[in-house]
Amino acid sequence: MGKFMGGIYGPEGAKIAAGFPFGRFTNLLDVGGGQGHILAEILKKHPGTRGGVFDLPKTADQARGFLAGAGLTDRAAVVAGDFFESVPSGYDAYIAKSVLHDWDDQKSVQILRNCRKAMGDNGRMLICEIVVQPGKSLGHPHRFIDLEMMVTLGGRERTAREFSALLTEAGFKTEGVTMIADSFFGIVEGKPA
Repeated sequence: MGKFMGGIYGPEGAKIAAGFPFGRFTNLLDVGGGQGHILAEILKKHPGTRGGVFDLPKTADQARGFLAGAGLTDRAAVVAGDFFESVPSGYDAYIAKSVLHDWDDQKSVQILRNCRKAMGDNGRMLICEIVVQPGKSLGHPHRFIDLEMMVTLGGRERTAREFSALLTEAGFKTEGVTMIADSFFGIVEGKPA
């Protein structure tokens, strides 16, 4: 699954890394980060930032190999676990890219609450997803995959207002939404309420 997701979303990584000020964070955890494609792009673009990938054990093993191959083992850690149980602490920011669209609202809030429990009062939650703009086409080339996620797992694409509601329920206040240039992704930023 990690290779599949990297193939679909990997080309967006450089745009995301360039389109948001990740350099303001000392360290960043990619929650459900797969093999580490997005984290690798962020670390390449922002050399003063360190990071980590958090994913299930089998995927975490793949991430170790990928990040080693990218020459980032000195700046990137890999932690295995389940984001429905807990999330590692000690990071300035937590990014969940293409994670919440897999899950219904209840499970999405559970993931966000676990991130909130792990972070300090000055931490940031970064939801990187397709941000649906009412009245506009998604422009997403993989709508059938998203439909499959909705049918099999109950997930869906959401508007900025819907992401903000999830953040509020999980103990955050929405700071803003940054749309990534030339991409169908946006980053909804939350801070502890």
